[in-house]
Amino acid sequence: MAWDDGSDDEEGSFIVAPRLSSVPFIKIYCFFDENDALDKVLRAQLVTDSEAQLIVESEEPLDPDPSCVQFVVEAVDEFGVWRALSSFQKLPSVSIQTVRLGLISGWKRIQRRKAFRVKTDLEATVSTMEIVRPTTYSGKIVDMSVAGAGVDVGRDSAHQLSGRYRLNFVLPSGSVSLVADVVSKRGNVVGFEFASVPLAQSKLLGTYVFEKQVARSKNDDDE
Repeated sequence: MAWDDGSDDEEGSFIVAPRLSSVPFIKIYCFFDENDALDKVLRAQLVTDSEAQLIVESEEPLDPDPSCVQFVVEAVDEFGVWRALSSFQKLPSVSIQTVRLGLISGWKRIQRRKAFRVKTDLEATVSTMEIVRPTTYSGKIVDMSVAGAGVDVGRDSAHQLSGRYRLNFVLPSGSVSLVADVVSKRGNVVGFEFASVPLAQSKLLGTYVFEKQVARSKNDDDE
């Protein structure tokens, strides 16, 4: 099936479910046809969880396409990307969209990383999306790929961060400013997924990650 599209690795193979306490958001996909075609339906904030269900909410409409024949929920924690089959039931609410996702399969870790990551020690700032007087947090990027970054902002700040921010940092070849979503937390480190990457900045990221990997491979060979 399309939702089970990756192989597990041996490291941490005793883990059988995501650590949902570190997962601020859940992505929901659906099967549209008999070929298991997946399409992202929505992204919602996790409110409560149990072995049998997740309760999520969003200020945006949670209205999947009526042709969806099956739903898949996705969570990302420090061990990787997890998916499980689920039902989809909207709950009565006044001012916010709330959905019960009943888990009808076990969690499956589909891949450890969506993109290759390298270790870094880049200074960074994380700012809220307000145009006037945004709140800014200082941190250090500890690992990064062309798709996202892990930023150590300290435990107090990590506890506060959720939602969408602007991530700013400087690479040897130029400055980068990207919109990024919080997708995981592990201690002091907040995991960000880049919401969109302009072509010019994508090239900066790609070059940096590639050069770091080449340097690491050379060091490994020298040893």
